[in-house]
Amino acid sequence: MSANALGRLGLACVLVAASGIAGLAQTPSPSPSAIPSATPAPAPSATGARIHLHQPGTEIDADTLVGNLASKQYTVAGHVVVHDDPKVDKKLDTSTTQSDEPIELHADRLAVDEIAKRYAAHGSITFTQGDRSGSADDATLDDRTHDLDLTGNARVAEAGRILAADTIHYNTGTKAFAGNGNVEIIAPVPTAAPGTPAPKKKRRIPLPV
Repeated sequence: MSANALGRLGLACVLVAASGIAGLAQTPSPSPSAIPSATPAPAPSATGARIHLHQPGTEIDADTLVGNLASKQYTVAGHVVVHDDPKVDKKLDTSTTQSDEPIELHADRLAVDEIAKRYAAHGSITFTQGDRSGSADDATLDDRTHDLDLTGNARVAEAGRILAADTIHYNTGTKAFAGNGNVEIIAPVPTAAPGTPAPKKKRRIPLPV
């Protein structure tokens, strides 16, 4: 998942649920490295409208937002969806080496610390980038290195092959990945096409003594 544009989200924010703006600015934000799991997320606004954060190349939609955007630390929760287009990021920052393929991330909660340039997602995480997809219980993203670490029931799938492990390290720029702990690779068994003749059995010819 691209993170260049995520680091700039505090600059432009559109809150569809405008009635909740005043309360959001006074609520402290939890640390992204330890998203609270026992504290329920704030209730959506009375209008039931979704929160929408927009920055060129990146959009985040969620049910609720807690924190102060001015302090650049906040948490969005409830059916979080992140859309990112790296091609837009490259126009803004020519030094980037990210893949051109758009990325979409789904999670229950996403905590953002723009100062540390770290992002932590929790619960029912899935992501897609081109023909590659992945899932995990938790994930952290380092904006400086574009490293995405998937933790807990981590999986990355591509072209019918699946890498499963306790943790998977994935770079959203180079698309390189590696698993650690109970690593398992699942690959489809090749089958012959209908009408393909079975391979001939080899005959053993005795050599003259």
